[in-house]
Amino acid sequence: MAFKALLEQRIWGWMRWEKPSFTFNTVLPDTVIGQTLDPKNQGIQSTCGMVKWLWDGVNLDVLAQLQPQWHLDTRDAGLLYVVAMITPGVNGERLYGFGDRYSWPRIRKILKNLYPEKGLPELEENVWD
Repeated sequence: MAFKALLEQRIWGWMRWEKPSFTFNTVLPDTVIGQTLDPKNQGIQSTCGMVKWLWDGVNLDVLAQLQPQWHLDTRDAGLLYVVAMITPGVNGERLYGFGDRYSWPRIRKILKNLYPEKGLPELEENVWD
């Protein structure tokens, strides 16, 4: 994350210095959860890989440390990127994307409702703010 923040700062500086003929916006979704376009060729997994951790019962210590956060559906994230590119008047903006709160115990509950026969590990609910 520090690298992304530094990169964004450098790009904003470059935009001020060079004054190119195009504009620059950044899209800042929190956690993106939802359908994967091409699971077979996805590459490095992030959040969906963490759902698989829960499914497989591995790395639960990592999931237990994560506090409730905001998430955005994959389709909404895609729309936000399109909006950043084509909406007149959206120039030099930081666009934040979030839809609803989530926690890993809540994701476990959703999976358990969908697959009641699956033995999923219990996760203790973290404190909501």
